[in-house]
Amino acid sequence: MPPPTVSIGLLAYNEERFIGKTIEALLAQDFTDFEVVVSDNCSTDRTPDICRQYAARDPRLVYARNSRNVGSAGNVNAAFSRARGKYFILACGHDLWDPTLLSKCVAVLESDPSVVLCYTDCAFIDEDDRVTVKLPRQVDTRGMNLRRRYNAVLWSLDCYAICGLHRTEALRQALPMQPVIGPDNVVLSELSMLGAFANIPEPLFLLRVFRTLGQMPAVWQRLLNRETRWWHVPGLFADFTRAFLAMVSRRAPTPSDRLYLSASTLLRLVRMIAGSLGMLIGSTVFPRTYTRLTDWLVLRGRRRGPAAAPRDPADESGTLGGPPA
Repeated sequence: MPPPTVSIGLLAYNEERFIGKTIEALLAQDFTDFEVVVSDNCSTDRTPDICRQYAARDPRLVYARNSRNVGSAGNVNAAFSRARGKYFILACGHDLWDPTLLSKCVAVLESDPSVVLCYTDCAFIDEDDRVTVKLPRQVDTRGMNLRRRYNAVLWSLDCYAICGLHRTEALRQALPMQPVIGPDNVVLSELSMLGAFANIPEPLFLLRVFRTLGQMPAVWQRLLNRETRWWHVPGLFADFTRAFLAMVSRRAPTPSDRLYLSASTLLRLVRMIAGSLGMLIGSTVFPRTYTRLTDWLVLRGRRRGPAAAPRDPADESGTLGGPPA
């Protein structure tokens, strides 16, 4: 079959509770020239059976299973390696999308060749598909020079934007995603040096937040597919910092840009690391108190209404489990 316009890389690992809804939301897009490549990271529940049932009914969906669990960062690379489309969007096996998301993002990328990533605003949903939090308006870097684009993405962008629609050729230059604790932050920052990000100010992406709040070691273990303990933390942050600085050194076009962007990066990483350490200490030393506090914040946000709700601390670990954006 000829390559589709859009490839959807659907990441799956033990998603039997939600993946049926997720697949139906993708297949219901009003833009239809796409493929859904399910990259199953060795699920042990009914996820494979559910995906195969959908694949048997719709030829646009292809199911593939990794030979071993490669962690969520490695699974991004596996999904991308199987994609054939001009554009690529990353999907997780529990999220939802408005039916118009693909058509609106494709229209932006088709009309403006300077844009390498188009993404929409986002809302958090719970296990029952209820909107709990609407995130504030995100950044649009069209018209900015390289330094301004980089700083806007590094300092202001929520990392859920990694689930926007990418130009495949641009994303290929920023991958493979590395096995560090903030891989989405690294990829987005590198993409910002390759072109502009366009934001559609509508909450068309619904990100499901349902896991235990604030348990950083568990989040990192899912990300890296290896056990993490408190004594591993310095090494995790060191690897993250090296990955960021190596990316800046590789992409900065001039020595002055390299110096400027490295300084900005180090300042931002200090803030990211401080936030992650605070969550790690709170969830390790005072696990019950920390969980009750974060649950209370989310409940308070629901009572106040979704538009005014505070951010859910669960997502402060990043879309794929890295330091807070």
